[in-house]
Amino acid sequence: MQKLWFLEEVDLYKILCPTKVKAFEKDHFKWYRKGDFIYFQNERAEKVFLVSRGRVKIVRYNEEGDEIVHAILQKGEIFGEMALMGASQRDDIAIAGSDQTALCAMNVDQMYQLMRDNQRFELTILKVIGLKLKKLERRLDQLFFKDAKTRLIELIHDFYESYGLVQEQQILIKHHCTQQDIADLIGTRRETVSTLLKEMKGADLLDYQNKQLTIFKPEYFGIRTT
Repeated sequence: MQKLWFLEEVDLYKILCPTKVKAFEKDHFKWYRKGDFIYFQNERAEKVFLVSRGRVKIVRYNEEGDEIVHAILQKGEIFGEMALMGASQRDDIAIAGSDQTALCAMNVDQMYQLMRDNQRFELTILKVIGLKLKKLERRLDQLFFKDAKTRLIELIHDFYESYGLVQEQQILIKHHCTQQDIADLIGTRRETVSTLLKEMKGADLLDYQNKQLTIFKPEYFGIRTT
């Protein structure tokens, strides 16, 4: 199965030479506070962004004005990469998700140069773009056709694909999302997420702490460990 969630966990600091990344940061480093807009929908797409510190939320708004969260990004992750595929305008909105969010912005020509200099980086970028399109289709299917509990189960499965560690008969998942983040990603309220997690805990399906899940019954979440 494709590890769709992993496309948001591509740590470019491990792929690119740190010295080269630092060189770009020197001239293109910018700081944001929580809630600051990085770019708007329909804005010209001229740059690709690398998260150096903090968090970034990628969203869209439906016809009713409801916010739909597509991704919550951390250090080492990129966004705005569709500019590399010829997109002339943004089709989403990027918002700083924390104070002291730092971004390294590179124009398209600079990104092309990095891709020419580092084949692994180039292949990673192409993979990110392809998987992002698949994930967007899957996310829309979840929001329109599945209830909140099913969406949460599938998100936990995605967490396992990216962060899961098998320990004897249990699975430990350390992730970076708060309950509000999870609610945003599956299109529901934080109170609903809290209630569902408590129900799953009461049924001995899992246990949870701050940004950590322990899965007792992997099959319930569609997880295969063998």
